[in-house]
Amino acid sequence: MLFKVNGVSLHYEVTGEGPAILLIPGWTGSTQSWGELLPRLAHELAVVTLDPRGAGATHTRDPFTLEDVAEDIAALLRHVDLVPAAVLGHAWGGRVAQIVAARHPDLVRGLVLVASGGIFPFTEQGAQAMRRLRDASLSHDERFASVRDAFFGARTLAENPQLIERWATRPGLAPTPPEGDGPSGTSLQSRAAQATDLQAYWGKAQCPTLLCYGTDDQIATPVHAEDLARRIDKSSLVWFEGAGHALPQEQPSELASYIIAFVRSLP
Repeated sequence: MLFKVNGVSLHYEVTGEGPAILLIPGWTGSTQSWGELLPRLAHELAVVTLDPRGAGATHTRDPFTLEDVAEDIAALLRHVDLVPAAVLGHAWGGRVAQIVAARHPDLVRGLVLVASGGIFPFTEQGAQAMRRLRDASLSHDERFASVRDAFFGARTLAENPQLIERWATRPGLAPTPPEGDGPSGTSLQSRAAQATDLQAYWGKAQCPTLLCYGTDDQIATPVHAEDLARRIDKSSLVWFEGAGHALPQEQPSELASYIIAFVRSLP
């Protein structure tokens, strides 16, 4: 479905019934990015997914900020008439989710931050892997290794290397020229993160918050989780052993169980 808001046509979907939760994907992610997590959540919750500006079917060539994306989402929540709702943000989407919660507390009854970073630096392994991924000339094996080192934990490498293989060819990760004039959606999302002062929103949520982090995350390192847990009074922190930055895809069953229990516990 399409919802015209703030100059863009926002693609979104609503799946399932029950207490509502809106999912904001990570960098370059879309409604198609949630894998097995989505049907597990939709079995017990009403789940709203969307393609944020610059991703999937929500096309734009104009620069934007994370605040712009947050305002899109606030308008979408009102449009689908499922407020107040829980809001989940993964990685890049976790930054947006915090802005929505800070700016529109009346719309957000609970916040779920999954592998959300942006304040503290990557590990050296993560930084090197991300630099390599900007190289369009990487061989298949080199790209596989870079994706593994940047996004996945030891458990996935041991139990599900096929998932890493799928991510190695994921649209948006490989540097590609934009279609037509102007910057690509991928670069616009990166610029939005750089243009937004996350310190104004980091850890400022006043609603109940569930923090979900992988012990092997090289991007949203564990210090992010510990810092948010200190800052947000109504927070609980869950560690996922052997998971990396792609936690929703790596451990969907375990993650869904915690999210459903959290949403159902909200007043």
